[in-house]
Amino acid sequence: MELAYYSDYAVRLVNSEDPARGKDSLTSVEAVRDLFGGNQSAARRATDADVTRFRAVRARLRSVFAAADTGDETLAVDLLNSLLLEFPVSPQISGHDFRDDDGRPRGTCTSRTTRRTRPRASRPLRRWAWPST
Repeated sequence: MELAYYSDYAVRLVNSEDPARGKDSLTSVEAVRDLFGGNQSAARRATDADVTRFRAVRARLRSVFAAADTGDETLAVDLLNSLLLEFPVSPQISGHDFRDDDGRPRGTCTSRTTRRTRPRASRPLRRWAWPST
């Protein structure tokens, strides 16, 4: 599993704000698109509404990281599970377009809700919680 690859999305989201210095770079749809880096498909789907959604998820993810950093694994797991309940995901294997550097099929995650109603804020959670195989 490539947990580091997918957790990078969550780390970048949390690091888009520095509360101690009063800095926040997640202020526009372009900033949301920048979070996805090379994932142009997700970046193209980002809208102005995603700024608010990602900021809300960011605060909750920060709490997960803070709990883990202090060694409170139970709280970190509880907080992460709460997010995953709100933004449910299902791992899937994609054997056609998405392959790793060795040519193996990559795993992807999709929401359990319809594509039309899926909150975009679940994207970093999907990537973080269900890495590729």
